[in-house]
Amino acid sequence: MVYKKYTFCKKFKEESSVKNKKFVSFFLVAAALLYASTPVLAASKDSFSKTINFKAENEQENIPDFDKEIVKDGQKYTLSGVSVRTLKKTPQKEVQYLTKEVETVVGAQEEYAPPDELQDNDILYSLSHVVQEPISTPGEGQLVTGFVDYQYPIQQSDVPKTKAISTTDPATGETIQVTAELKNLVQQGGGWKPNYIDIKFYNMDADYFEWNGIQIEGNPEQPLQGYEQELLASVGADRNTSRVIRTYWTSDVYTDENGETCRNARADIEQYVNYYRANYEKRLDKNEVRYVAAYRAEQTVESQTSFIYERAATAKYEKDDNKIVKYIMAGAGILIFVAIVVAILYVIAKKKRNRRKNG
Repeated sequence: MVYKKYTFCKKFKEESSVKNKKFVSFFLVAAALLYASTPVLAASKDSFSKTINFKAENEQENIPDFDKEIVKDGQKYTLSGVSVRTLKKTPQKEVQYLTKEVETVVGAQEEYAPPDELQDNDILYSLSHVVQEPISTPGEGQLVTGFVDYQYPIQQSDVPKTKAISTTDPATGETIQVTAELKNLVQQGGGWKPNYIDIKFYNMDADYFEWNGIQIEGNPEQPLQGYEQELLASVGADRNTSRVIRTYWTSDVYTDENGETCRNARADIEQYVNYYRANYEKRLDKNEVRYVAAYRAEQTVESQTSFIYERAATAKYEKDDNKIVKYIMAGAGILIFVAIVVAILYVIAKKKRNRRKNG
C-alpha cells in the first residue's frame, strides 16, 4: 500500500510538471501574439514625414500650419502629429544707449566749460546737455579776521562780543561788511602808563607841613622826596610795577573849609600795565558753481533677451487604412492580454484547490 501511494504522488507531480510546461508555452505564445499585435511595428512604408525649416523670435510663434490631409500617389494620408525642434539660437543685434554724468565744482568767479567729448573704456561719449547750479556751503569760505587792542587791563567779559569788519567778497569782488564773533582775549605785551597822586599837606606851624604822619620841613622844591614807596602804598600801587617820576607843589598855602591851613602837591608816577588784544573772526560762506555734464553714446551689442530661433517643424502623415488596422490590432492585443491574465488567475486558483484536496 505504501508503494502505491508513493507511485500515485510521483505520477501526480509529473502530470503537474507537464501542465506547468504547457501553461508556460501557452503564455509565451500569447505574449508573442500580443507583441505582434501592437501598432508600434506598423510598416513605416504606410507613413511619411514632411519637414519645414523656419525662423522665429521665440519658441512659440511662426510654427507652420500643415495640411490635415494629403493625397500622395493616389493614396490619402492624414496628419497624425507635428514635432518642433530648435536647430540654432542666435542673439539679435541691438543698439544700446550708454549715459555718463560728470560733476565738476568750481569757484563762483572761475570760468569753466565741460568738454564736448569724453573717452571712457574705448567708448566715445558726446556731450548731451549741461546743468549748472550755484551752491553755497556755510562756514567753509574765506576767513575774515580783525582785532581790538587794549592798553590797559581788561576782562574778556568786558570786551564786546562782535565787531564789524570790512572785507572783499570773493564772489563779487565788492567790499562788504561782516559781523565777526569774538574768538579770544590774549595778553599782548605791556608798557609804562603815566598816572599821578594828589597830595594834601596840613601846616603844623610856620616851618612844618604834615602828610599821613610824615612831616617835612620848610618849603622844599620836591615835597616828599625820599618817601616814594609811602606815596605808592597810599594808593595801593605795586612798587614792582609802579614808580614815582617827580613830586611838586600845585598850590600856595590856603585855608580849607574846615579852617585848616593847607597846601596841595602832586606826584607824577608811571605804572606798568599789560596790553590785551581781542581777536575776532568770521568764516564766510563758500560760494561755488556745480556743473553736471551729461554724455551719451551708442553701442551695438548682442542682446541678452532677444534671439532669432532657427527651427524645424516635422509633420507625420499616415495612411487612413493603416490607422484602422493599427487600431484593430491594438484592440486584439488588449483582448489577448486580458485572456492571459484570466487564464493565469484560473490556473493559480485550480492549483490551490488541488493542494487542499491532497492535503
